[in-house]
Amino acid sequence: MSIKIHIDDQAAEALLEKRPEESAALRLAVMNEGCGCGGDIWFEMNWDLPQVDDLQIEEAGVRIILDLKSQEYLEKELFLHYTPEKDAFSLKSRNQIYLHHIHL
Repeated sequence: MSIKIHIDDQAAEALLEKRPEESAALRLAVMNEGCGCGGDIWFEMNWDLPQVDDLQIEEAGVRIILDLKSQEYLEKELFLHYTPEKDAFSLKSRNQIYLHHIHL
């Protein structure tokens, strides 16, 4: 599965400033409990080091990583925005908000 992530200029600049070290990548992860039928699913975004099986996406100078399982729950086109007034990020698709007002 191929995923395209659009990062606005403010988000790219803020992410590069907040990156804890050069080798760190922004991990988008989907976590679930139970049967995974939707009610027990939540989304996370945080800095991590890439694993062998991760999908790695480079966009606007930012490396983003996703594990195989997380890819199943995300749409093929995502948008990462930054709100400077709140120092927070949002991850959305055209149809859904995955994360809103996330602080890194």
